[in-house]
Amino acid sequence: MRKRSELFFNLISIPFDALALIASWTLAFVIRVEYSAIPTVYQIPGREFVGAMVVLAPISILFFALAGLYNFDSTRSRWQEYGRVMIAVSASTMFLIIDDFFTTKPLFPSKAVVIYGFGLSIIAVIGTRFIVSVIQRWLMRFNIGVRRVVIVGTGDAADSVTYALQRQRGYKVVSTIGDARENLKRLQDLFKKSKVDEIILADYDLSAKLQVELIQLTHKYHVGYKYVPTVASLYQTRSHSGLIADLPFIEVVRTPLDGWWRIYKTVFEFIFATIGVIILSPVFLIIAIIIKLTDKGPVFYKHGRIGRDGKLIQVWKFRSMYTEFSTGPGFSQKSDSEILKQIGGDNTLVEEFAKDQKLKNDPRVTPIGRFIRRTSLDEFPQLINVLRGELSLIGPRPVTEAELKRYGDNVPTFLLIKPGITGLWQVSGRNDVSYEERVRLDVYYVENWSALQDLRILFRTVIVMLFGKGY
Repeated sequence: MRKRSELFFNLISIPFDALALIASWTLAFVIRVEYSAIPTVYQIPGREFVGAMVVLAPISILFFALAGLYNFDSTRSRWQEYGRVMIAVSASTMFLIIDDFFTTKPLFPSKAVVIYGFGLSIIAVIGTRFIVSVIQRWLMRFNIGVRRVVIVGTGDAADSVTYALQRQRGYKVVSTIGDARENLKRLQDLFKKSKVDEIILADYDLSAKLQVELIQLTHKYHVGYKYVPTVASLYQTRSHSGLIADLPFIEVVRTPLDGWWRIYKTVFEFIFATIGVIILSPVFLIIAIIIKLTDKGPVFYKHGRIGRDGKLIQVWKFRSMYTEFSTGPGFSQKSDSEILKQIGGDNTLVEEFAKDQKLKNDPRVTPIGRFIRRTSLDEFPQLINVLRGELSLIGPRPVTEAELKRYGDNVPTFLLIKPGITGLWQVSGRNDVSYEERVRLDVYYVENWSALQDLRILFRTVIVMLFGKGY
């Protein structure tokens, strides 16, 4: 059951978001029309503009809802919420631009209003939500809005849940009950005497019969029920139910990226890649000239990687290493280990490369190579791979055949979808992420794909390119 305070704060977020948007666009209008000496392209009365923003505000709120900003998710971090705000504001602003384009009567007196309005909307919505969250946290000091939890179970699972809830604001552990088999009566008495909002089952060995009894008990007293899943039950969350000849069945879904979603992703990324190649052509030319002038050899570097279903593909990059240290077709026939040993004189570089398949300070990389690697410009030619249908814009990291072995039992999952130019591991720390963590992030992406997650990764990739580090 949701607490009244949760319902209240979620409910007031809707008018607050709407007012923040209307105020932001109104201020953008005033700044451009009233305080700028440059005349506007169209003469639009202030009342008419504000009226249009009021009418269109519910559509913006719809984008906020689609971004998950009104979901009951108390575990969402502040930065995750702010990221969703930026996505929602971007989508609603794009809608206003499209509306202005297709209507005969102009909506904006000047293009500057769009820029001002977009920036002010993000600031205003984040600001109001920050104030609301401060008030909410202040009330929690008086146990208003705090979820009172009973943990059922013993051992590491119960200890982990207790530790996690102590770190998570908005939760208070009121009791821990060791064995549910012997304590159902005690639990019932606790429900009667104390205000318990939910229980969390952390007992892997509890029989299905007792779990049903526990669920029925929580339903009787209107108490929420959560449980720590086993590995097998995790697969149940990614399943579809259906009928075959009137016989019910459940299909375990290996990845949500299937059917229409796969078509959507393919079409979206093809359009995006086409636009990217056209717009970035001058940048490509400049980088190619600098590479050619600073080190003799090919501009591009092609290397074999494993694609979807285990197919071998040639991934394109701008060459970032000295020609003499590059490996693969058209370059030295030596292995990376042989070249690194030749450079370092011992096995130090070889061991570092063997561990993570990368070097923090790679002596093989040219000065221009360091720059294009740090800004990810070296990977821009992979847009060609996207147009050829070999890569995705966003996906797991393309790996070599030798690296694939390090994915162990996760290889079948990893090969379900096409690898991508950017992905979760690239925006989660890049060189600071261990190889094991990269594998985990790749598998997580495949098993939990969503269109919204792709947009977030795309946005975070831009941040990484600008500041050179993931977050």
